[in-house]
Amino acid sequence: MERVSEYKGEERKGISPEGLWTEQELAVKAGDPLADSGKGKSLVIRVLDFKFESNVKQAEIQCAKNNKQEFFNTHAKYIRDFLWKDGLKIREDHDPKLLFRKNGYRIAVLCEARLGVNVFEKPTTLQNIFKGFTKK
Repeated sequence: MERVSEYKGEERKGISPEGLWTEQELAVKAGDPLADSGKGKSLVIRVLDFKFESNVKQAEIQCAKNNKQEFFNTHAKYIRDFLWKDGLKIREDHDPKLLFRKNGYRIAVLCEARLGVNVFEKPTTLQNIFKGFTKK
């Protein structure tokens, strides 16, 4: 049996406003690849892109980055209404992803079809999604 120390990557240290920090990557050796059987409930990932208005100050953007949950909450009703018209509802057991960019931000949410609604999007498996990311 291998030891955890055999899987450790390089260690990094730094200084932040809260104090000193140390970071180290851990690798995992898996015998079986991640495989998606394609069975089960179909889920949809919706990605919404937003641009910052020209009058938004840099301090406000930094505040939003520091308070992501509060920032998402200001958009939650709009997103729920937007998804409702497509017959979708947000999966409450998965947190939304909020990514900030230079000119705006992106919110990704995991959704499922509402009860009694058919969603006619072509399902795909994890293997098909990650095919485009494989190195050649």
